[in-house]
Amino acid sequence: MNFQGKDLAGFPDQIAFALQHFDSQKVEKVKSNHIVICGMGGSGIAGRITKTYFKNKVPAIIEICSDYSLPASVSSNSLVICSSYSGNTEETLACYHQAQSLGCNIIVLTGGGTLQQLAKEHNHLMFPAVLGLQPRMALGYSLSYLLLIVGSLYAMDMATELHGVVPELKQNEKHQHDAQNVMESLHLSEHNFLQVVTDSAGFGMAIRLQQQLNENSKMWAHIHEMPEMCHNVIEAIVERNNNGPWLLINSQSHERINMRFNYLQNLLEEKKFNHRMLHLNSHELPTLLRGIYTFDWLSLLIAHQHQRDSSQIPNILGLKAYLS
Repeated sequence: MNFQGKDLAGFPDQIAFALQHFDSQKVEKVKSNHIVICGMGGSGIAGRITKTYFKNKVPAIIEICSDYSLPASVSSNSLVICSSYSGNTEETLACYHQAQSLGCNIIVLTGGGTLQQLAKEHNHLMFPAVLGLQPRMALGYSLSYLLLIVGSLYAMDMATELHGVVPELKQNEKHQHDAQNVMESLHLSEHNFLQVVTDSAGFGMAIRLQQQLNENSKMWAHIHEMPEMCHNVIEAIVERNNNGPWLLINSQSHERINMRFNYLQNLLEEKKFNHRMLHLNSHELPTLLRGIYTFDWLSLLIAHQHQRDSSQIPNILGLKAYLS
């Protein structure tokens, strides 16, 4: 792999680093059923995955804030987690200042920058990361910390599951092979517009896939969530067109949703759309992490196949220059 393969291979090491530096006793002192996770890009997607994973597991209200202002529901009783790998993400810094002014409980996840300085200045609990990567290649840090934080608040042993999956994730060849199979079966290239259908359990993982395809592979993708898409989107599947291929990700957690997936699969076959069904129980943490890791490799394989430098992000850098 020409670009970023070495960086992505460090994903399990990032999980191990987070496990080593996490302190559950300090987190357990925080009492809040309202959690707001602030972050953008690679840091923001960790929040979305975390929210999806805990949706039916804990009674907390978990909100994601990828903006310059906190939701009006935030109060001094809320826990605001500010996550920025670089520590200099302007939207996250704006949310930090608002949380500070409201007297919220604040936890910071960062590798340095202004956010680290502010956390030290105000004596907020902070968990570190190692800088040197593009933020989207540092998911292991923020995602692991978030899983551990929410788990600690509700007496769930996330550490054992994370420890258990690290050795398997280190088998890069297996996950690359699985990614290669998906790419070849769907004939994926930078010229495709991939349609991804997932149930709610896999929604965070699917958004991560979309973002990685956009940023690394320079290709389009769109996410549809079951069962909602069956109330509107399927009516547009009338004939074979450029809006394909289709990747279906089913956790098989509800009989009625399984029926919808089966109907959709039959419809795609009838209309001659290229498609593939994957059964991934995203309610289980090891399966969820394996899926995320495999899809990350998929984005790099597509970039490699078409000699795209996945590390180059000229449009994003252009925007930053414009904003500055």
